[in-house]
Amino acid sequence: NNDNSNADADGEDNNNNDNSNASNAKILYRAEYAHGSWHATNKWPPCANVRRLCGTCNVEGETKALLVENGVDHGDFPPGVLRDVEESVESGRFLDGASGDMGWRPTEDMYVGRRDYRAQRVFTIDPTTARDLDDALHITPLEDGRVEIGVHIADVSHFIPPSSAVDKEALKRATTVYLVNGIVPMLPRPLCEIACSLNENVERLAFSCVWRMNMDGTLSKKKGCGGKKDDIWYGRTVIKSCARLDYATAQNIIDKKVANGEKRVDEAFWPKSRQPTGGHTIDEVAGDVRLMHKVAMARRKLRFDNGALALNGVKLAFQLEEDGETPKL
Repeated sequence: NNDNSNADADGEDNNNNDNSNASNAKILYRAEYAHGSWHATNKWPPCANVRRLCGTCNVEGETKALLVENGVDHGDFPPGVLRDVEESVESGRFLDGASGDMGWRPTEDMYVGRRDYRAQRVFTIDPTTARDLDDALHITPLEDGRVEIGVHIADVSHFIPPSSAVDKEALKRATTVYLVNGIVPMLPRPLCEIACSLNENVERLAFSCVWRMNMDGTLSKKKGCGGKKDDIWYGRTVIKSCARLDYATAQNIIDKKVANGEKRVDEAFWPKSRQPTGGHTIDEVAGDVRLMHKVAMARRKLRFDNGALALNGVKLAFQLEEDGETPKL
């Protein structure tokens, strides 16, 4: 607490000014205390490495204190990390004439050794506020009645050499920490929000899992293997997402509140910014979502028939006013 900053190793209070004490009562400090070192003769616990954090009773200060308390106050990325990232994305950088922002796209040599899914109808489904889109999907009906399903994950490993500065920093951070009013990223923005975000209508490098299923939810077997091996492929790919769906839009499609053959789509159920690009149509993407849902429900039924356990927990979400601090009532 705040008084720790004024205690020496002998427990003597070095601050005799009442006004100063009143002021310090509103300041948060971080200090290191050795268990068992606070003796009866010490007025205050002896602390070392005292660090003044911030003021109390404000969102920014209390948030910083929580990050420090939980060991995720990582701060800015070191120069060496930013240098590594810039070098890894430099060859694909370009200026987007429409937005005026710097974009990224793969160079020709990056396609070598990758399956090309750019013509496939791939799309993402994420929370409404998501900025880094790290996984995408596709589903294709096959002539024999089966379906091919693909899950495409951003190929972050392409940009991060082992034991590089950015690799070590990511290892230390372990994950992106999502706060009510912000995030503490695992990777710098040029990677997590640009080159490795599977945004719509741009080419991206991915690592994919593509498999074939029967409509009853069972995995299809590879032909010529005696029916013993599942028909699954893993490997590096290049994709081009056609739409950025959110959960609400996907649910509206499943519930048939939208995309039922109407000439004009109600943007309350499928916002214009989330409608497909690249020559793919609303009806095609809606058909894919509904087909995925049908296969998923068949697979889900199989799981419960085989004894799967459903754990239904409440998921809390926070909504803030435009100031980013005041809870929305």
